[in-house]
Amino acid sequence: MPWDSALSAGKFTGSNHILCSQVVIEYDPAEVDRFIEVADAVEDSFPGVMVEGVEVEGRPGAFDVALEDGTTVFSASPQQELPSSDELLAKLSEAGVQPAS
Repeated sequence: MPWDSALSAGKFTGSNHILCSQVVIEYDPAEVDRFIEVADAVEDSFPGVMVEGVEVEGRPGAFDVALEDGTTVFSASPQQELPSSDELLAKLSEAGVQPAS
């Protein structure tokens, strides 16, 4: 969602923060443990933000993190090493996610 759309939809709070209540992670079923680790870290770091996991078959190494509006925060390719939970939390913060109120 472009910033002007986020503003008009009431999702922009100023200071580059977006009111986000959900993060969606699409992941290769072989990465379920990684998904659980990241989901727990996100929900602990951003109270009120829920993580939805979607297993995707046929995409080895898939691990895509997006905001509820569809904005991609991270997308892994099969050759790419997955970032740490701390790196993903930083990417979410950079994208303007803050704890839901």
